[in-house]
Amino acid sequence: LFQQQPPQQQQFAQQQQQQQFALQQQQDVERLLLQDENLALKAISNAVVAEVERLKDANQAQLTAQTAKHAEELKSISKRLHEPKKPRDALRCFMRRNVRELRKKYPPGTTETKLKHILKEMFQQAPSDVQTQMSRLAEQDKARYEKELADYQYMPFGHNNKCPE
Repeated sequence: LFQQQPPQQQQFAQQQQQQQFALQQQQDVERLLLQDENLALKAISNAVVAEVERLKDANQAQLTAQTAKHAEELKSISKRLHEPKKPRDALRCFMRRNVRELRKKYPPGTTETKLKHILKEMFQQAPSDVQTQMSRLAEQDKARYEKELADYQYMPFGHNNKCPE
């Protein structure tokens, strides 16, 4: 009843078993490698998350410092926005009246410093009636400044005052 398999069939069956065993071992190794890769990826992911949190904290501290700095700048700007402009002297009045004409005469590349120097020389060489007129304008501007300064009250930027835009 029980028949023996011929030797070739036995060898073939053994080869198939060995191949299946080798395939099983290869699959087990691949599964272990995947598990190791997953563990490595999880470790890397955790490290990245920790670094992102650290950078968030550092960035928040930097933003807090910048916010404080900007608040101080806003206070300074707010003060300057409300305080009256300084008065012009006679030379500045002369410069303001004549700078446009002078810019037309000189090429566009002429520096502001050179223009100011030329205007200063022109003022010094101007007739006395022009200098007197500019002095009167300077006195009027000084009177304006003193009036505005008397009415001026420092208004810091705060919860009741809105920063003008």
